[in-house]
Amino acid sequence: MSKRHHSTTPKVFICHSHRDRHTAVELQKVLEEWHAQTFLDQDRIDVVDNLPARVQEGVSWCDSLLLLWSASAASSPWVQLEWDMAYDQRKKIIPYVLDGTPLPAALENLVYVAADDQEHGNALLREAVFGRNFPPPPPLDPFPGLWRATVNVSGMVQASYNVEFRANGQVEGEGGITNMAIASPEELSGIMSMRVPFHGAWSYNKGAQLLTIEYSSAAIAGHQQNETIRIHTTGREEGTITGRDLGGRQWKLWRVDRSPSPPPRSKDERQHIRDNMQQIIDTSGRSSQAFVGLALYCLGVQESSDHNLGLPTKKARRFLTTEGSARLAAYKDFVSALEHGGWIH
Repeated sequence: MSKRHHSTTPKVFICHSHRDRHTAVELQKVLEEWHAQTFLDQDRIDVVDNLPARVQEGVSWCDSLLLLWSASAASSPWVQLEWDMAYDQRKKIIPYVLDGTPLPAALENLVYVAADDQEHGNALLREAVFGRNFPPPPPLDPFPGLWRATVNVSGMVQASYNVEFRANGQVEGEGGITNMAIASPEELSGIMSMRVPFHGAWSYNKGAQLLTIEYSSAAIAGHQQNETIRIHTTGREEGTITGRDLGGRQWKLWRVDRSPSPPPRSKDERQHIRDNMQQIIDTSGRSSQAFVGLALYCLGVQESSDHNLGLPTKKARRFLTTEGSARLAAYKDFVSALEHGGWIH
């Protein structure tokens, strides 16, 4: 058995009878904890797909086919089709024997893994997938950390977010619309300057591959948004997660930093904040929409910092939450605080 290079990520097609699905799911978890990529029908094949074509794609994609062999598998035409395809393409076939059913004649000379001794069987499986001299990487734990996320709503609206998933189950971030097909360039310029901070809680169910985010956004003109997002993560590579939420929106998340919290702000970083604020003004002009974006930016930056940056956050919050005749005074007060603080000119 040849030694694999450490940068290789094995791709494993899990071939099984529907009666052995529970074992297939359990072995998928084991393989993914070792950072192997897997193809399991319930994750990779949708209702509208051409089944033989998707199976062919999966077998062509994989490095090895894990064949869960049992009496049920022996009588399944789909199991026969899948391992036949792998055999014809000269893929590595790893028999994982679940009962005393003899292997097919074409496979009877292969060394197989027996399921009756799980610890020993998993060790043999790891060796068969990764190679004898290749220790698997640490278990795949996609969280916590700093991430970026994008969401696409039917091709009409795109939004992006900066998100921190914290080890204590909290989530913090900020985000906003990056493209809107129904908005004019002038309207879009103002909308894109608005970055709304949010906070809440997150959880991830590895078995169901379900990411849940419950959050509240900053109040704007007295309105606060509360939402629960559940993303079925049908695609998960190291550092990248894709999937759809229950509303059909397409999500992509990718890791940008594993540190649980941002470093303290330096003088150079304060200048970076000033530059970002001035860019909002230069892009959108000194409009009310631009200053809504600046207020949200102030709150988001301060929330992500461990110390006081001197930003006029109280005036920003008052401007965002005040309505009626007092709103103009709150707006002017916030603009004046930005100018006197040297944040904009």
